[in-house]
Amino acid sequence: MEQRLTPDQIRQLLANERQQFNRLQRQIEQIEQRQRQQRRQRARERQRERQREREIQDQQINALANNIRAEYEMKRLIEKAEYEKRIAELEKNQKKPTRRKPRNKSDEKPLDEFIRVYRFEPMQNVLDFIETQLSNGYAVEITNARVQYFYNKTGDDREEINQYLATFYNISQFQAWFKHLVENYDMNLSVFSGRLKMTPNEITLKHERSKQGMGTNVMCEIVEYKDEYCYIPSDGNCFYKCVQFIYGDKAPSKDEYGAWLFDSRTQRGLMTNSRIGRFNEYFNLNIGLYNTKNRGIEPKSQRGIHHDWLLINYFHTPDYHIGHYCLISNKQRGIALERIKDNYKVVYKNPTLENVKELKMFNTPTNPNKSNVYIFDFETYLNYNQQACPYAVGLLNYNDFSNKCNETPEEIKKLTKILISDRGCDFQTDGDKVDRAEGSQPKVDCVRKMFKYLGTVRSKGIVLIAHNSSRFDSYIPLFCNIKPIKILKTPRGILSITFVNDYASKEVSAFINKDKKKNHKDSKQTITMLCSYQHASMSLKKFCSSMTIREDLRKTSMVHDITEHDYLERMDEWYEYLQFDLISLCACIHKYNEIAYEIGGMTMFDTLTCSSLTLKCWFKDFVRVEDKMKQYLKTEEKTNYIKKVEEIISPLKIEDYFDLSKLEKAKYQTLLRKEFSVHSHTNPYIRRFMRDAVKGGRVFALINKYESDCFQTIVDVVKAHLKTPTSDPCEVISSYLKSDMEEKKKIAIKLKKQLGTVSDCLMNFDGVSLYPSAMSDKDSEYPRAETARVFDISEEKDFLAQFNSQTFRPKTAVLKIMYENPNTVFLQHLPSKDKEKFYNPETKANETKTLNRFRNGKVIDTLCSVDIQEIVRMGGKILKIYSGIVYEKNYDFSPFQNYITNLFEMRKVFKKENNEAGSELVKTLLNSLYGKTVQRDITFTTHLWNLQTLKTEYDDTIKSYEKICDDLYYVEKNKDTQEYVDEEEESPITSLCPAQLGIFILAHSRRIMNNFITSIEGSKTPEIYYGDTDSLYIHKKHWDTLNKNGHVGNNLSQGKNDYGEGGIIFGYFIAPKIKYCLLLKDDFIMEEKKTFKGCANDKINFASFKTLYDGQSIKVNNNAPWKRSFEGGITIPQSGSTISKTYTSTINTFKREKPDKNGVMKPFFKNYFDDKPQHEHSIEYYNSLLFDVDYNCFEFDIDELALEKN
Repeated sequence: MEQRLTPDQIRQLLANERQQFNRLQRQIEQIEQRQRQQRRQRARERQRERQREREIQDQQINALANNIRAEYEMKRLIEKAEYEKRIAELEKNQKKPTRRKPRNKSDEKPLDEFIRVYRFEPMQNVLDFIETQLSNGYAVEITNARVQYFYNKTGDDREEINQYLATFYNISQFQAWFKHLVENYDMNLSVFSGRLKMTPNEITLKHERSKQGMGTNVMCEIVEYKDEYCYIPSDGNCFYKCVQFIYGDKAPSKDEYGAWLFDSRTQRGLMTNSRIGRFNEYFNLNIGLYNTKNRGIEPKSQRGIHHDWLLINYFHTPDYHIGHYCLISNKQRGIALERIKDNYKVVYKNPTLENVKELKMFNTPTNPNKSNVYIFDFETYLNYNQQACPYAVGLLNYNDFSNKCNETPEEIKKLTKILISDRGCDFQTDGDKVDRAEGSQPKVDCVRKMFKYLGTVRSKGIVLIAHNSSRFDSYIPLFCNIKPIKILKTPRGILSITFVNDYASKEVSAFINKDKKKNHKDSKQTITMLCSYQHASMSLKKFCSSMTIREDLRKTSMVHDITEHDYLERMDEWYEYLQFDLISLCACIHKYNEIAYEIGGMTMFDTLTCSSLTLKCWFKDFVRVEDKMKQYLKTEEKTNYIKKVEEIISPLKIEDYFDLSKLEKAKYQTLLRKEFSVHSHTNPYIRRFMRDAVKGGRVFALINKYESDCFQTIVDVVKAHLKTPTSDPCEVISSYLKSDMEEKKKIAIKLKKQLGTVSDCLMNFDGVSLYPSAMSDKDSEYPRAETARVFDISEEKDFLAQFNSQTFRPKTAVLKIMYENPNTVFLQHLPSKDKEKFYNPETKANETKTLNRFRNGKVIDTLCSVDIQEIVRMGGKILKIYSGIVYEKNYDFSPFQNYITNLFEMRKVFKKENNEAGSELVKTLLNSLYGKTVQRDITFTTHLWNLQTLKTEYDDTIKSYEKICDDLYYVEKNKDTQEYVDEEEESPITSLCPAQLGIFILAHSRRIMNNFITSIEGSKTPEIYYGDTDSLYIHKKHWDTLNKNGHVGNNLSQGKNDYGEGGIIFGYFIAPKIKYCLLLKDDFIMEEKKTFKGCANDKINFASFKTLYDGQSIKVNNNAPWKRSFEGGITIPQSGSTISKTYTSTINTFKREKPDKNGVMKPFFKNYFDDKPQHEHSIEYYNSLLFDVDYNCFEFDIDELALEKN
């Protein structure tokens, strides 16, 4: 009987077999390795033999080289002499040519200078010439070049090195190329022939763009037309529609065409004339493009083929490089072109079902930043060019400070690292890499020392934060010629700038790349600079006060007169000052982060600006439903949010929800995610349409002067006490304001005794947290974007009736309408954007400007339903609805309500606890959220290009560029609108902000302010002297009326007197943002409040406003501004440098009519628009303004109206 093996025995046999197999495998690998080593050894020996042979051959060639060169030079000299002799004979025998009329050089393009080297020239001579031209500021291009290396005297044995096609813009580029060349060849034995092209090293000529045929831009559309001679497709994919018209079912499908359209690196998603040939080859079709200029057919491959229809690219759109592909009959080309010209119609778009339904779920990342954080600060002196040069930099690790923030200042100062520039260092170069005399020490600036120090920190990413880095510190490394890899720049300055740390140590590089995958590039340490000023827009001293930092850790002061020659000797003056700059900022950020994390679980390091921080905190609060449910189980506070959750999961209770399995929870999670989500419109036209409905804050001046009955009495008391020599109120009040507090208190006692109580004065009635009130108000409705539909013209009659009867709300819509403010309205709900002509003394001609003003008459505008109904409330009437978007459903409660209410209650708690830091931060977060929801879409991309790339890509899409260093430019490039969107690369979420929510936030804020205005009949009668976004300057007599209507209080949606028991006893209200108020406080001490847009407060006084009021001009000397550039860094004007501006007295005459005898400035009445297509100011005229640059920008600076043209 055969014996069976047990399982253990089988396993043992298998293990033995496996071990034997592995042993054999290792032996085979060892044999193969020895064979490879032997092959490498033999290859190295053969290489050494060839090298020895080459050296012998080179020695022989060197011996012959001198003879070749001598013979060659002699031959050149003889040929040159013969050539010059022949030219002289020709010139002698030739008649003198007649002089031509000189050309107008301004009409000519700059010519490139060519030097052709037809004969073989010694290569060394050519290299010397190129280097000279580069030094003189020219760019040199080598084309059609042959470089040959000779091995014998006769020249038969020679080697062609390369055919070169290279361009050099600076010496460093040329040296890198030259270094590679001389490593292998002797330039004295090489000759060159070819062409050199020299051009000024400037960017002057734009490349002509390839003509694009996408139909039209986002704001207009084209009407389809067809007959026997031509075909005009509608806008969008016009080329594909023409192909379909010609080939019908044989044409490629839309998906195939879309895939091919995106198969391009440079013209991805765009159809241009240059791609027609490739389209024909790919799809095996015959599409010919008719060139209307030379009457030829393109591309060349189509010229011998018969076509029934020819394609043309017709240019008749506001963007001249964007054409529209049409078809013409090949038999009747002339008639067809005339038909296209007569029937080509461009009309302005309206919302459609397709573009309204283009939606994505809004999402913003809320992940914490885990980089290593340092606080940094530069100290600088001014060089001979008034440029800021860094002589020291301080660093303080944030985590180290957090662990020792309660220690003494002496202990905390030990945590700082101060790095000082070597005297005489060159900020533009690295001192370690410059050739030095033997024995001399390198001179390195503090910026590179900082990078070297951070290069020893074991971290892949390092974040540096400074106060006002966006306007100062971030420019310093650029001034020191350190190249960035990423820059985020806005009108606020450089919000973020990132560098690769080339000074990182080998140990840190090894640490960063320890987990690197095979065949992947090595990662490098990055350093990113951020700005804390974007979170707290105040000086560091005020930031310390706001965050209630310990007195012994606060910023100190010093006189900034350090120079290049004494910064080392005066170290005792600035060293400790720099340390406390670091410590105080770190303490402020630490306090800021503690409160921000308590509010929303985020810190300053996670966002670039305060508005981004509060947006992310709100979004995190709104969409994380389970966190809210857990919070409810702890507090048992049933908010509207929790009530909605209970409604969705009913009959299940919240406490039972967490006992469910994952599979059971999934059903409820889908419902909750659908309810608590935010969507954004993504169609470019719809976003532009929505943008027109964004209306900012209202500012108006309605009565130009106020004087209390008690003002003259106050002037007399002050004059008697101070014994001023004049009775002029302006001089008396100016003397009072200059006196010390003791004198003011003595005068206050006399005033209180003589006046008793003061009731005849103005108050600044200020809305309590206006934008937070609009976001949390129970009467505020907010639409759900996913329920959007197109306005149907059949609804116009019903909508007009509901708007004019003020019953449309709480329904929501965004509509383009015509409305009318009758002449009985004194203060309108919204300003109108009008175009007016102004006389310019410089050009001695009228110029058209665009301005916002509150006027009566007919207006066409795009508004949301809240604003439309408020127009009627303020006395207007809705006349017509043209188009728009209607939302079928709103959020059951404001999506901001829970977040805003929590913050507002938290602020009350902070105030009770005297926590000024928490109160100030919550106030900032409350007022910053709305701004992010109406943020403009970014319509350009940013790049860091070298000069060669910039010259190659320089065309009409380049918005702006700025030089950073020798061969690096910061470029802003306008985005191209694509025909197709690559659906495979599309994400189901978007970071585009939900503009529909921001529109309604702004509208509800105006509605709340209208509650105050209508209570005092301010829209019909001149009761308001001046108004700002959230405040009204009105008489105190209206206090009781406002209080009776429930508008007075410290709660949201209410208002209060911003001056407490005090009031304004005298005021000038010249124009929006130009006002002067003399305030009498409740303790009878006077104080001035002044605003003058474009001027510093210390440059204007009481007399300045009186001069404007009297109809005269004033001249103001403002401090000269700092200049900032990537290449030049910060340039600070000399002390005392000023810029003079002259302001006229007619500032507000463009906004309102001239004041009457009571100082009342009534509104203009102008009927600009008429609903007749042929009328100049019809809806077509309004639509045409959408393409006007002046019309679409924000209202131009008040200086343009105020400045007197000399």
